[in-house]
Amino acid sequence: MLGLGVKIGKKIKEVSAPPAAPGKYWVGGDGDWSDDENHWALTSGGSPEIGNLPTNSDDVFIDKNSGLGSSGTITLDVAANCQNFTSIVESAYNITGTSNYFNIYNSAIFENNLTWNNDTFITFKNNAIDKTIKSNGCIIPYIEFDGGNVSLLDDMVLTKIFRLYNGTFDANNHNVKAAKFYFTAWAGHVPTVRMGSGTWEATGNVTNGDVWLISESDGQVVTIIAQTSTVKLTHNDCTAFNGGGKTYNNLWFAGISTGDDQIEGSNTFNNVKSDATRRDLWFDAGSVNIVNSLTISGNSGRKIVLQRRTDVPIGTWTINCPSGIISLDYVDISDSIATGEASFYAGAHSTDSGGNTGWTFTAPP
Repeated sequence: MLGLGVKIGKKIKEVSAPPAAPGKYWVGGDGDWSDDENHWALTSGGSPEIGNLPTNSDDVFIDKNSGLGSSGTITLDVAANCQNFTSIVESAYNITGTSNYFNIYNSAIFENNLTWNNDTFITFKNNAIDKTIKSNGCIIPYIEFDGGNVSLLDDMVLTKIFRLYNGTFDANNHNVKAAKFYFTAWAGHVPTVRMGSGTWEATGNVTNGDVWLISESDGQVVTIIAQTSTVKLTHNDCTAFNGGGKTYNNLWFAGISTGDDQIEGSNTFNNVKSDATRRDLWFDAGSVNIVNSLTISGNSGRKIVLQRRTDVPIGTWTINCPSGIISLDYVDISDSIATGEASFYAGAHSTDSGGNTGWTFTAPP
């Protein structure tokens, strides 16, 4: 009979946890990113040493022991690289400089006390890692995604451009706001975006290009998973949506506009909406946009003009609705083909400017 404490079977091998990524901590207050002799330590508030400059395998921490005080400044005199980036200073400070390149190879936690130079490009790299971003109210200038699976943990606000050209971006049902959105595929770069249930707000205008742009080359494809999202264009001048022939949920031209809005190419939407305070809405000649509904009505003081783009002298544009009733009012329509199984009513206060088929210029019965 075996006595107590005797173990039967093979000895279980103890498995230790993988080592944590090396951490580099900013210390010493204001200074240049490359100055490891005075600003990079291995512990929070520790002593800096030469050789501690962060690489793409190091976690970077900027915290209450970094010595930045009120409105301190870290100057990017070289391109910055890190594995994970964590900002927990809890007081106002700035990251600025002449390099403008900040590369993050895993995840990031920002904070609303952090102010970036308005020309800084924050790039998330590395195909092999699942990443998260928590903004905590931090406003970001440019952001780019070059690989991996990135998921938002809260809303994201940018002052300039959101660019996805490789990997998967999941909004995770949060809102995303930027001046412009670019989704680009080419050889070796295959982007996918899961739009979630939030609002993607583009605040820019057509200066220097479309505010929403799908670009594909080398046989590669941008994948848009629209879910229940809304793309919202809010600039008070000309805005242009280039959907790349993809399927979206809702497209909304919102707010007051003194310019002209454009839908480029042939796309599919659940709903296209234009507020009564917008101006004209242009379509490409030869385009066929499929919709489940349109929410477009001007007012007695200003009709919304629905027409072919004026830089093309001839041609028609098509709206296809598979079922139901399309009901507009206070619009001025020209060169439009309304098709599908739906009934199309332009409204009793609307204008038929010629070249239209399939529209009835009355209110619905």
